[in-house]
Amino acid sequence: MSDARGEAIRSMITRALRQQLDDIGRQVGTPVVYMKAAWADPVLYGGLGRRAGVDVDLLVHPGRFESFARELEARGFQRHRHPSPAFESYFRDKEWTFLPQRGALSVDLHCALADPNWFQLPAEAVLARATAYDSVS
Repeated sequence: MSDARGEAIRSMITRALRQQLDDIGRQVGTPVVYMKAAWADPVLYGGLGRRAGVDVDLLVHPGRFESFARELEARGFQRHRHPSPAFESYFRDKEWTFLPQRGALSVDLHCALADPNWFQLPAEAVLARATAYDSVS
């Protein structure tokens, strides 16, 4: 498979997943803010798969985090639990990783962006000032 074809397929897979995640956000009542490759590919690279990621990172309202997680599980995603109690404790209140069914991308569901031990960055403030960017998708 050519690189361009593989990039296009990756982009289509990510786009379909973003549409599903947007649907969940509307269902549970939270905006969905995409980060890293899930934002950069459609906005900066034209949705061609040139800024590929291994997962889709998104931020949701902390008060809707668990309901969003339950809806992911209802749609076939499985929450990854860290084998290390220290890692599980660290990530428990910040982000959860959901493993997909075969052929899809994993989801890193964030309700926080910073470690309070280092600095505060309230997710609500980030969501309130989020900007929608034009993109191919």
